[in-house]
Amino acid sequence: MPSSGTSRGSPLSSWDGGGERGRRQPPVPYREGPLDYELPVFCDCKVKAARWISWSPHNPGRRYFTCYNARICFQGIDSFTSPFFVKSGGCGFWETIYEATVEAKPYMKQLLLDLRNAVWSAREQVNGLEAALWDRTVAQHNLQSTPKKESNEVQGLRAAVEKMEAANCVLVDRINKQQTSVLLESVIANWNECKIVVLFEMTVKNQVI
Repeated sequence: MPSSGTSRGSPLSSWDGGGERGRRQPPVPYREGPLDYELPVFCDCKVKAARWISWSPHNPGRRYFTCYNARICFQGIDSFTSPFFVKSGGCGFWETIYEATVEAKPYMKQLLLDLRNAVWSAREQVNGLEAALWDRTVAQHNLQSTPKKESNEVQGLRAAVEKMEAANCVLVDRINKQQTSVLLESVIANWNECKIVVLFEMTVKNQVI
């Protein structure tokens, strides 16, 4: 499950670990502070709980509540090669929000995972370009003079970084729109099922009469 140290996403992520810290951050903010959602849910401390979004392979997009003062730390890899986490702090409150999203549509789960991986890949490329840009900037500063050719290369790297960041934003937007679409489909399907049940009951009643 994902984690954070602030209410709108912090540098700490439940997918962070070692050299993959930046790459494994979630593609969208994974923690919503107590003021960011309604109706309120209170933990055992009688304080409005924080709402989280999971980006684990098994539950992408799953929302859940924990104590606002809780922290979830990455601990390692278990026997099934999956990350596992340990909670600390707070009252230990934990409540899962069951929504008809990933569970109802397995292909949506895979789509969310593919989009998440695409964001991670794009972020990794951005980090590489930023590192290359930083190295080039340091070299320029040390030399105190930059040939025209190197200056053009720096501008090209900067443009590439901006392009990758823009692509990252597009992927995040696609994830948000897809989640909204799945939720609407579920609501419509439930409504249609209710109408069918009502019509069936009316038909049976008329036949009896």
